[in-house]
Amino acid sequence: EQASDLVTTKYHYAKVGKFENSLSLNGWSIPLTNKNFILTFEGEIQLGTDLSKANIEINDSTIHVTVNKPTVISNSIDESSIEVYDETKNIFNPISVSDYKA
Repeated sequence: EQASDLVTTKYHYAKVGKFENSLSLNGWSIPLTNKNFILTFEGEIQLGTDLSKANIEINDSTIHVTVNKPTVISNSIDESSIEVYDETKNIFNPISVSDYKA
């Protein structure tokens, strides 16, 4: 498969995410229905440019290449690195890690 992306930066990161909500009725939070959890995850982001959009000029023995500003080429999370902490369970409003994905 042909590719024309030039990756100029790879950055490995670790983040903390928090999910929190409660049931509500007419805009009012219902007591004892709060749920939350904290999770950590790792990922990698790649920045670069699409070389198919590069402008190439040849003048005698000089070659000028102009490329667009870098953009995000990919951003992926290592799913095996996800760890859940401080999970608050509530019988009136059950919690699931899929709540965070939503």
